[in-house]
Amino acid sequence: MLVAVISLLAFVVIISPYTKKDSIRGDANSIELRDASFSFISLGDWGVPQDGDSVATAMNIAANSLNASFVLGLGDNFYEIGVNSLNDPKFESIFRHQFNGDKLSAIPWYMCAGNHDYYGNISAQIDYSSLDSRWKFPSLYFSETFQISDYEVLLISIDTWRLNGGDTGPKQHILKDEVQLQWIENTLKEATAQIRLVIGHYPVFSAAVMEHGDTPVLIDYLKPLFEKYNVDAYFSGHDHILQHNSNEKVQYFGSGAGGKASTRLDPTSPHLMGYSVGRRGFMTHTVNSSSMITNFIVESKSVYQVTTPLPRVMFF
Repeated sequence: MLVAVISLLAFVVIISPYTKKDSIRGDANSIELRDASFSFISLGDWGVPQDGDSVATAMNIAANSLNASFVLGLGDNFYEIGVNSLNDPKFESIFRHQFNGDKLSAIPWYMCAGNHDYYGNISAQIDYSSLDSRWKFPSLYFSETFQISDYEVLLISIDTWRLNGGDTGPKQHILKDEVQLQWIENTLKEATAQIRLVIGHYPVFSAAVMEHGDTPVLIDYLKPLFEKYNVDAYFSGHDHILQHNSNEKVQYFGSGAGGKASTRLDPTSPHLMGYSVGRRGFMTHTVNSSSMITNFIVESKSVYQVTTPLPRVMFF
């Protein structure tokens, strides 16, 4: 049974038509959620065959319990080398066949690319958006706006592979995609949304050791933007643990244990607030007018719960 202290409200989702501008950048859609709160799931590094204690099964239970409105797919969607074409059988075997519960089949998945996705044909993953209505990956980076009762939520999906110039090691501080960084700043600057959420594969801060850890390029270039433009939370994967890091103004959630699990973590990491290691899982999040409730879900149970304030929410 899912352990969570969350108020459940029904909602209606209305998705406006999307006009794809190019395969690199996408303009914002407008999606209406008519109640004052909504829930979603974040899942990273999930692209492997599931076994008997399937994360997919637990996710469907959680999605039904929370009446979740969407899933955030945080990259490494298909191990080990992505997909090779639009007809790659992994789309069916890893995504459609495994995540086929009644609720997961009925809600959109907002995606971003991981490093393992780039080892294959990343354009095929973008093109797959035209074949499966759940798969929302119109371009390598894009944004969506959700109208929720009398406030707005902005969701931005970014491409950390391009920002970092490839894999995360060795450590370097050289930005490789100035065009995307400018797009991120412009999107945040022009936003009217009171709540701002960003997803990408590589973490900004991470307490993992002997995997990847902090990403210096993202600390140097994204952290200042997030703080300047009032981003509330950043969701990532890459390190195969569940972790919550905080840098006062911004919450950093690492949900990278969807398909693989690591036990290596530094519990003294300066930004670390909570974690789960050694077991696969995902996160649930419920946003209301003043806070976001996050649960780490492992074996269908909440092993960590945190309520983070959303002080930037304003009502007019």
